[in-house]
Amino acid sequence: PMVDRQTVAFLTHKLDDRGIHLTCFALAAALHENPLCKFQVRLLALRDGPLQLAAEEFGLQCDVIDKDELKTVQADIFVVNSSKQWKYAKSLSARCKVIWWIHEGDVQTLSSINPGFEDALPEIFARVARVVFHSDVCLQEYAAYAPHESLKMRTVYTGIDCNKVDAFRAQHGSERTRMRAAKGIFFYNVLFVTCGSMVQHQGQVDFAKATVALRGDDADRLGGLEVCAVVGASDHEDPTDLELKELQTHTPNAVILAKGGGEADYDLRKDRVTLTRPINPSTETVYDWLMCADVYVHNTDAESMPMRILEAMAFGLPVISTAGSAEQVQHDVTGLVLSSELQLADAMAQLSQDHSLRARLGRAGREVLEEHFSVNSMVNQYQELIDDVLS
Repeated sequence: PMVDRQTVAFLTHKLDDRGIHLTCFALAAALHENPLCKFQVRLLALRDGPLQLAAEEFGLQCDVIDKDELKTVQADIFVVNSSKQWKYAKSLSARCKVIWWIHEGDVQTLSSINPGFEDALPEIFARVARVVFHSDVCLQEYAAYAPHESLKMRTVYTGIDCNKVDAFRAQHGSERTRMRAAKGIFFYNVLFVTCGSMVQHQGQVDFAKATVALRGDDADRLGGLEVCAVVGASDHEDPTDLELKELQTHTPNAVILAKGGGEADYDLRKDRVTLTRPINPSTETVYDWLMCADVYVHNTDAESMPMRILEAMAFGLPVISTAGSAEQVQHDVTGLVLSSELQLADAMAQLSQDHSLRARLGRAGREVLEEHFSVNSMVNQYQELIDDVLS
């Protein structure tokens, strides 16, 4: 179908209410609602999902189309969401202006599961109007494949709406003790939480092993106060599931595996685990765990700008992360960054034993979030970028 001139179409793979799909929707909806926005906004997806209903509530035009229908869609600019849609960035750039929005690093891994991806990068970078990365680390990795196109590349940090988190905290703040007890977490426990798909490269097994190590050294590690919760999704059998279940079996009071769906699914005091399939934690369920947490852990380099770290910072949590998230987490300022000198178990022990340190890092994290990672900042930068490309 033909659309009016000065239309910007956001193309995302599916309309799931999490991850990069949710980020794409949030940006499109914010631009659509902005009275200063000079262009029309349209959201396109190749698969449906819960965000389709949300788009209707916002009055945002949202269409689920197939590959053939995409060939007939007219827009002044396509914003192609994710490196996984590289073939669409390539084909659409042959007939219109394209902004390619890349969230994922690790080109080698992406190339191994998407044959032709790495070889196509120089040509795609030459054809698109702009390439936007969500972190400088990600930009630097891709820039090596087309150094002569560096002027097209820029970083726009992913933003988060703190008002949404604050509303949740205001509603449930007085219930935190009850919420923790319902999950088998009590006032003397220090709860470390990580969230993400249960796959090997996410680091959940190492996280659980570090907690078990702390629990196994009572004399030096405060008598086993630490508890880890792995809140994740998994739609196929993965060795990570089995390893985590084994750790949970041997240390039932230290390792918690949780799925989405609300408190009715948690009976941790009975059998400590309700891991079933498919597991798709909703935002509310993840917020539920972040509300109960004392520390957030992100011990993988698989993502350079994970939204979950931003959500944890919004909740005022200190973060333990790898150097891959250095743009979000500053060592001894907003959290602890792992290195050859600081291993995960040591970082967890340090924060477990020092309440004032946890409080200081958590407060600083919230301040950094508001200054550098707000959704308003992200929307303003994208509006300027799109206006520039349209002109």
